[in-house]
Amino acid sequence: MPEGYDGMRTGDESERTDDPNEYKRTCIDFIEDISHDYEAWVDYYKLPEDEDKRRRAGIHATITRTNEWLAKVAQSIKAVDVIMNDGIQKMAESTAGKPLEIGVFVNQKSGYTETKPGVIDVIIKGHPRKIENETWLSFQR
Repeated sequence: MPEGYDGMRTGDESERTDDPNEYKRTCIDFIEDISHDYEAWVDYYKLPEDEDKRRRAGIHATITRTNEWLAKVAQSIKAVDVIMNDGIQKMAESTAGKPLEIGVFVNQKSGYTETKPGVIDVIIKGHPRKIENETWLSFQR
């Protein structure tokens, strides 16, 4: 493979850019645009007010975090794609709700985090949304 090859072929007829910074801007705009569709789904569900707020807050937090990481972290088109797709997935999860909250923690942070190269200790915790069920899952390595 040639150096810098990222699996995409772009030619004169392609609308996709080879410039990661230009692609970041396009993806940041896309995340903002698609979030309106996820909010429309929340409207469609006609949820109780507290659940509606929780899901919308999840969507908005995902927009903010995804766009920050797109702007600050991604250095290649592949990295932009990974971050953008993860943001889209997280918005979908926020829209649908989560019957079982699962947290994955690295360096006491969930979601995106940074760490040094090498073995990464990952802690996974899960619990139902309704605490009175008293069902707890925990796995640590």
